[in-house]
Formats: sequence, structure tokens, C-alpha cells
Amino acid sequence: NLKKIYIIVSHSSGELDTLLPLLYELNKKYHLKVKIIVTVKKIYEQIENNKFISDTAKCLQIKIKFSQSYNKFDFTIKKIKKNIFFKLYIQLKYMITNIDIITYDYLLHETTNQKSSTFILRIVSFFFKKKVFIYHHGQSLNQIAIKKNFNYNYRNIYLTFTALNVDWVKALGFKKVKVIGFSKFYKNWINYVRNYSNEFIKNNKYIVIFSRPYDHPYYMNLSKYKYLLESTHYVITKLLPDYEILIKPHPREDVDKILDIINDLQLDNIKITNENSSVISAKAKLTISFWSSAILDSLSLESPSIEYYIEDEKFKKIEPQGSLYRKNGIVSVNNIKELEENIVSIIKNKYIQPKIVNYFKSEMDINFLN
Repeated sequence: NLKKIYIIVSHSSGELDTLLPLLYELNKKYHLKVKIIVTVKKIYEQIENNKFISDTAKCLQIKIKFSQSYNKFDFTIKKIKKNIFFKLYIQLKYMITNIDIITYDYLLHETTNQKSSTFILRIVSFFFKKKVFIYHHGQSLNQIAIKKNFNYNYRNIYLTFTALNVDWVKALGFKKVKVIGFSKFYKNWINYVRNYSNEFIKNNKYIVIFSRPYDHPYYMNLSKYKYLLESTHYVITKLLPDYEILIKPHPREDVDKILDIINDLQLDNIKITNENSSVISAKAKLTISFWSSAILDSLSLESPSIEYYIEDEKFKKIEPQGSLYRKNGIVSVNNIKELEENIVSIIKNKYIQPKIVNYFKSEMDINFLN
């Protein structure tokens, strides 16, 4: 029985890190026809230049196409106001180009609901009674800060990655919630990633830093980022001098800004990698997360993982419980002394995987297409 799935990617290239493992597992269960429409030019270019995404899409026979909507990333607010007729032209072209959406059974898009891209899903869902599944653009642990109401359709079904996030999903306004588990922890996907890493990653003397943009008003500022990076570099150079340091940027992070900081701090033996977070984690000696959900990638591959982050008042305004990774037993430190102690523990093979990892593995349930 053929299952036809139509997906709109409109937030970030990181959405593929969520979608590909899910689609890989579904492909083991069903005969699939999948089409992914990317509506933002920069996001499409990132996806197109990513070998792992291309190889995996080819493996799954997934079509990934660029179809531009009049979105806030490609077009500024000022341009939108000044070029109303051009906007209408772009949106009409977008609808006509994607008319085949009516032939698909299931529609998917991510949480923030970029309306200039997802309006076509609402139209098709209303007139053709299609189910709309919604997922978060990143696989992460989430907590309630401000209640919102993103739910616009009683046919919407929210696919949450863990039961720990259900209250957060309901606070967004969604009534129908299905727990599918973190797709990064799906067994078939982990095997695929390990095999891919064995084939394409030859170096095994490196550590990975999961970075995040330093210009966020709540999560990270420049001085904090510099301290975390410089102190990490110091400890790794001291304890693992023969190991290369690889920085995996956040999907929306400006790589040039990272390079400027590296040059400013005069750090050596450090490089940027655009490899998939799971693939690069598979052979890493250890990973260090500057409060990034990418730590779940390395945990899924059972690589030693440390969260290294300093919480402050601004952070607590939007994350009132603090880091949920720390709260759920993942190693989390906020100073150089504890960072060094935990890396020494890893070197001595005394690192113990957090118990939450087995819990995440147990949550897989992909029966939402029935």
C-alpha cells in the first residue's frame, strides 16, 4: 500500500536532520513516495551542498525540490510592503508549481509555521480533507515559557519526539499529539549512520564542539561564546594534544563569525565541519555541546557527551527550568574545572551513558500513518 507524503521545509536545513531518520524508518515499514519542497533559497543551497543529505535522499528515492515562496528569509519586510504585486506573483507561481500536492495523502511541516510557505497546506487540508502532521524543526527537549496558539486546524496532528515534551506541545495549542520518539535514536537509522561514517570518516582522532549563534538575546552572547570556546580549546590541547577540534555550526549560524573568533583568540588545531552531526559523532573521542540539541546525536551513537554552558538570568526567562539536558541526567558543566574533570574521566574510560538514552530508545512508535 503506497503512502504518499508531501513535506514543506521552510525554517532551516536542520529540518532534514529530523526528517531523514523518520523517513528512513518509515521506509522499512511502508512503500513510500516522498516529495520535499524547500521554500527558502539559502536553505535549499545548504541542503543541495550537503553530501550526506544527497546520498540519503538518493538511498530513499526522495525528491527534494526548490520552490520559492515569498518568505521573510529571502525577502525583507520592507520589500514585502513595497512589492505587493510581486509578492502575489511569487505566491501564485508557488501554488501553481506545487499543484501536485493534492495527489498526496499526508502533509508535513514544522512547528513555527512559516505561513507564507505553509498556507498551501491549509488550503489543501481544508478542501481535500488531508491530514497535516507537524514536527519540531530540531529534535530537542522543550519546556513551557510562553503559551502560544499555533494550532489552526482540527486535522493537525503533532508528532512529538518524546513524552517529556507533551505539555510543551499542548501549550502551543495542539490537541492531537502523537509521541513517535526521537528519530535519531531509531535502531535502523543508527546502523545506517554507523555504516556511512565507517565509509566516509577515516580520521578517528578528533573531538566535536556543537556550536550555536552567539548573537541570540537569551541563549548566547559574544563574551560567553568566547569563554566557552577558548576554555574548551585550552582543556583539549592540554589533555588530548594529538586530537583535532571540529566545530559543528548550528544550521543558522554564520561560519564567518566563528572563524573571526578563532582568529581573534589565535586558536590552532581547530576547524569547521559541515558533516551531519550524527555521522561526525560516530567516531568522535567525545563531544562538547554549547547548549545544543545536537548533543542528542552523539548520545544516540553512544559517544561520550558533555554539555558545557553557563546559564544566566536571560536564559532562565525563556528556559525557566534551566537546561533540560542537565535536568535529565546528561553530563552538564559550567566551568573549566568540571570540564577538565569530566574529560579526564572519559580518557580513563570511566564515562557512563546517561540512563535517559535507553528511555529515548524505547519511545519509538511510527504507526501514525495508519
